[in-house]
Order: sequence, then C-alpha cells, then structure tokens
Amino acid sequence: MQTKNDAVVRKLFGYAYIPQQHAAPFKTFCEEFLNPFMNFHQPCLFSTDVLDPIKPGCIKRLYRPKDVMTPLDMLASLSDAGAFLRESIAL
Repeated sequence: MQTKNDAVVRKLFGYAYIPQQHAAPFKTFCEEFLNPFMNFHQPCLFSTDVLDPIKPGCIKRLYRPKDVMTPLDMLASLSDAGAFLRESIAL
C-alpha cells in the first residue's frame, strides 16, 4: 500500500531503479530536506471537539475546512508555542 509520503517521493524521484552507489545521496537528501519539509509544511486536517447533543458526555470530532493547516501553523497558533520548543529553537 502506498502512503502519501511515498507518493511525494515517487513524484520527485520516479519509479526507476536507483543503483546502490547512488542510494546514499538519496537517503541524505530525504533525511535532511524532504522529511522535515513534509513533516512541517504538508497540510493536515485538525479536528474541532464539540459536545454531542444526542449522547450526553460524548465528544464529537468535526473536521471543518477552516481547520486545515500545516503542523507548523498549528504550533504557531498555540498561545504558549515556545514552551514546546527546545531552548535553541525559535518560531
């Protein structure tokens, strides 16, 4: 089964065989550039939790179009985002 990240990798590199002597540069590129980009800049759906009026005590998760944002945007939207980062890293 192909995942979303596999589709992006295949779109960049194609489906052709990669010889072993070229595998190390591909791995380095993926680890240093592609994976961090995918982790922080790919749009994701975040849910809004609402109390379910039909079932008291249950929480219903709604996925609204306004809740689509990147993980970096979601982190920046938190009021105390700096508390979740290492001391050497800033938004």
